[in-house]
Amino acid sequence: MLDSLVPRSLTTLLLGALVAGPAAVSAQTTTAADQAQLSLTVYQQGFALIRDERTVELPPGRLELRAADISDQIVPESVLVTGQGLALHAAVYAGASLTADSLLASQVGRTVRVLRTDPSNGELLEEEGVLLSAAGGVPIVQIGDRVEIGGPGAPWRLGFEELPDTLQGEPALTLTLDNTTRGPQSLALTYLSRGLGWQADYVGVLREDDALTLSGWVSLENATNTVFPAARIQLLAGDVNQAESGVRPFQAMARSAEVAAADLASIPVADYHLYELPEPVTLLPAQRRQERLLAPREIRVEREYRLSSNRLWQSTEETTVPVAVSLTLRNEQPALGLPLPAGRVRIYAEGLQGGMQYLGEDRIGHTAVGEPLTLRLGTAFDVLAKRTTQDIRRIDQQTTELQQQIRLINRKQEPVTVVVAEQLAGEWEILSSSHPYQKASAQLAEWRIEIPADSEQSLTYAARIRY
Repeated sequence: MLDSLVPRSLTTLLLGALVAGPAAVSAQTTTAADQAQLSLTVYQQGFALIRDERTVELPPGRLELRAADISDQIVPESVLVTGQGLALHAAVYAGASLTADSLLASQVGRTVRVLRTDPSNGELLEEEGVLLSAAGGVPIVQIGDRVEIGGPGAPWRLGFEELPDTLQGEPALTLTLDNTTRGPQSLALTYLSRGLGWQADYVGVLREDDALTLSGWVSLENATNTVFPAARIQLLAGDVNQAESGVRPFQAMARSAEVAAADLASIPVADYHLYELPEPVTLLPAQRRQERLLAPREIRVEREYRLSSNRLWQSTEETTVPVAVSLTLRNEQPALGLPLPAGRVRIYAEGLQGGMQYLGEDRIGHTAVGEPLTLRLGTAFDVLAKRTTQDIRRIDQQTTELQQQIRLINRKQEPVTVVVAEQLAGEWEILSSSHPYQKASAQLAEWRIEIPADSEQSLTYAARIRY
């Protein structure tokens, strides 16, 4: 309605006066070129704390500062701005909004340039038209007395003189500040960002004499669309509580040189451990980068064969059940004795002609110094177990007595020890047993049975269970 009452030029002036108001603020932009220092603390839950220090020169008074080159997965409500003489009044975050579709939609009803290339001489021809529609990303343009439909096969394209102020190609954070300092000054922008995370990955090579050569890597992941140039990186190991978290898949991987042999130093921080990469690194978008965490060291391990039952066995037919093979060790000096962050451990062994063979993998939790580690590799091939319920009797409505037999078979050419772990619910009592046992917990009985090479042993026991 305002356009119908006053000329267009006057309309622009009136709207400008209404927006500016009595106290217009100046606006300027800071980019990555202003960065004096960039540091990231990356958490294992898929986010990071980013500290971006920039040197800027701002006019005194109220101003708007557009901070470009920030993470596109910023958590806007986490923003903290500090600087001498600066006071933050408002922060507005806008993501990247400039696309072909959004640009077309912003020009519907406006006059646009229609560009063609003359096929005979390559000359650029230009007409003016009105963009009638851009539904589905397909422009429909009124050119004189005709209407043309664009698209990938059309012999023409659209040109625009300038971009609308409402669209931007990159995410930006606009800060409304009060400044009392003249000249260059330091501005620190601190915020949380999703899309960054890390995990620990360990690799072990197992020898026949049960010596394990273990090394560790930090896998640092950047799932944002942002470049973090020459950033100091700290990694926090521990489960930090968050209301919401998540990590996207990552597409690229880069590994630092294998020659780096030093452990990554660990610093206790409250109830967590903090690791810092020795040199600044540049994190590229959709990149997964690996840095040395643990230099290779030789550790003595104990190979354990374990038969576990998590229910009361009541089958009178002999049944073959799997025997799990695992490696156990302690995180202690002289071989280890370092706080180990949670991660995946992959185990290899030398095969025929010296080639490496993959044995299996397991995940470990955060492991403090002095704590044991158990790595489950898989199911043993040459160590078997066959079990039968020989007898079962109901004493009363709450009490059952049963007798179990477990045949343990060792087809290896060396002796092995098998741990039989029986889960017994309710109140239970072992009435008789062919081998000694121990009560490992309130509902777990364990036997450690040695089996000579290429032979077998039978475990029989009777138990009374009251529910």
